Amino acid sequence: MILRASFVSALLLAAPALAQTDLVTPPAALVMENVPPIPAELARKLAPYGEFRPHGMLSWNPNKREILIRRRLTATNQVHVVSEPGAPPVPITDFPDVVQGAAWQPKTGGYIVFGKAEGGNEVFRGFRLDPGAKVLMVEDVVTTGLSSREAIKAIEEAGGKVIAAASIVDRSGGSANLGVPYTSLIRIDVPTYEADALPPELAAIPAIKPGSRAAA
Repeated sequence: MILRASFVSALLLAAPALAQTDLVTPPAALVMENVPPIPAELARKLAPYGEFRPHGMLSWNPNKREILIRRRLTATNQVHVVSEPGAPPVPITDFPDVVQGAAWQPKTGGYIVFGKAEGGNEVFRGFRLDPGAKVLMVEDVVTTGLSSREAIKAIEEAGGKVIAAASIVDRSGGSANLGVPYTSLIRIDVPTYEADALPPELAAIPAIKPGSRAAA
């Protein structure tokens, strides 16, 4: 009975897998025996009991009775603000990826800084944002511009407006398109070749994939 109850509980918690019918459609990976059909309405009624949202303290506003907390929003932990004692948490970030902490500016509380990665790449960046703030996005090295465009997207999703971008090194030779005006201190033009057209001296060197996305 305990085993059967566990299967039923797992199925009920898989409420997103509901088909457009009156019964729950089991996930393809779930093997079940002797479990009767479960009405979709029952799954919907029980779904709130499977929603657990732990809260964690992040930062005090130095000038107001406000706090930042960490709380799950949809599927990932996001930053919420509690504006006064007893007030409901209000989300101020909403990204597909987990936000790794946040804090108010420690003296004025005029802005918030937070950190996040993109797509599980474990390359965490820090962001400072004021709602509607004009932002200059700065990188160390730009190669294809993919990471820079991801950072720009994250800034704009959080309420900032990126007006330009800059880097120390432009390794694209000027070909990277970031969608905003872009400048660099140094521009390097690195030639590229098709796999069957490599110069002999390069063909003798084993190919590697350097950079932060080497494990991708």
